[in-house]
Formats: sequence, structure tokens, C-alpha cells
Amino acid sequence: MPDDQGRTESERGDEEGGYVRSERSYGSFSRSIPLPDGIAAGDATASFKDGVLEVVVRTRKNGRTIEVA
Repeated sequence: MPDDQGRTESERGDEEGGYVRSERSYGSFSRSIPLPDGIAAGDATASFKDGVLEVVVRTRKNGRTIEVA
């Protein structure tokens, strides 16, 4: 199912009163979307375009639409 992984880095610093202060942070992250009970990962597809994540889940029951804002 959708699983987003990446790495983030940032750096900032200040100079004041003859001292230089520098901060760096970095790390990895991941995001995942749990599927409802009874849905297999093979029954779902996902795409990400222009900042919009679309997840399509094929169910064996009557379908329904869920609005995600």
C-alpha cells in the first residue's frame, strides 16, 4: 500500500556578538496509510500528482465514496 519514504535536511545559523551559532538537523521519514479490515494491499493502487494523493481501493462489497480534504 502507499508508503512514502524520504530524507530531510535543514541548516540555519546566526552570527551575533562575535559568536557563530549553527544548527543542523537531518533524518529520514516514512508515511503509510493503513487499509480497512478485509482489504489486501493488492486490491489498492495509489498515485501522487501535483500535491494530491489518490488512493483507489477495490472492494468485493458494494462500493462507497469517501471525500478526503
